[in-house]
Amino acid sequence: MGWSKGHPSGRGHYFTPWDIPTIEPKPGDDYLTDRLGDEAVNLIESNDDTPFFMNLWFYQVHTPIMAKEENVNKYEQKRIDMGLDKVEEIVEGDFFPVGHKKTKHMQHRIIQSDPVYAAMIEHLDENIGKVMTALDEKGIADNTIIVFTSDNGGLSDAEGSPTCNAPLAHGKGWMYEGGTREPTIVKWPGTVVPNSISDSVITSPDWYPTLLEACGLPLEPQQHVDGKSFVKVLKGESIDRGAIFWHFPHYGNQGGTPGSSVRKDDWKLIEFFEGDRIELYNLKDDISEDNNLAEKHPKIASELLAELKTWQKDVGALYPEPNPDWVPMSEADLKAID
Repeated sequence: MGWSKGHPSGRGHYFTPWDIPTIEPKPGDDYLTDRLGDEAVNLIESNDDTPFFMNLWFYQVHTPIMAKEENVNKYEQKRIDMGLDKVEEIVEGDFFPVGHKKTKHMQHRIIQSDPVYAAMIEHLDENIGKVMTALDEKGIADNTIIVFTSDNGGLSDAEGSPTCNAPLAHGKGWMYEGGTREPTIVKWPGTVVPNSISDSVITSPDWYPTLLEACGLPLEPQQHVDGKSFVKVLKGESIDRGAIFWHFPHYGNQGGTPGSSVRKDDWKLIEFFEGDRIELYNLKDDISEDNNLAEKHPKIASELLAELKTWQKDVGALYPEPNPDWVPMSEADLKAID
């Protein structure tokens, strides 16, 4: 039921009539997330006891930020009751480093207080609950692995800045933890201990070999080249995953700039291509990435940078080219335009 866009678009967006060619609205439809939850439940209920894999990506929570009015009103009242309507919620940042938005400032949300975003989270939670209930009623909940995760951090710096990732820095489109650290919850009855927590580091490509191994299927190393199974972690053991890498060689709409990064154990190094800048953080001591330790620990920075460069070469990483015509915006320039 998916399609090429990663967000609802068209006339109604999350509400009917939505313009998604693979999901025609039915009589009684109102909110897209509810429809997706219903379709997932139907697939579970109609299953003939054949083992199945369901890849269920709710559009929640992606722009446009839209939720049912009654729930928005509930969270708006909660916002008022908590006094969040009287505190600074968003602070203005630098100009965007991209041409089509260079006259605009980034807007950094510093507190979680958007009532529409909160309502969207509740809608998501409700529909995940429907799926869990369907598995119970089908009698297969104890024989089903359930994974809850995401593809990037919350949108905190632009496009309405609907969420805050504190104490993590920034969000979607950035190399900092707010952009790359994801929620990860796994329910595997009989294997994962309920309410247990692991500090093991994993990355999204690891899911493919992990689920194959968990289901007793042969691995496909030619397909999951960058992934490593962490079934041992799910069984309560620890593993040395080794370094994990990110490569983001372009500008995003959220304010992040081109770069690469590597995390190994507690250390994380970010290479920003603009200005050939290096930042080094110890995430165990500084989850907010406030203190750049590159000058204080040059040996660690050098070793991590070398490992990052080797990985970039191995994967054939592409790099942006300098734009000789780029002129950054300034407040004086903005006043001249006005």
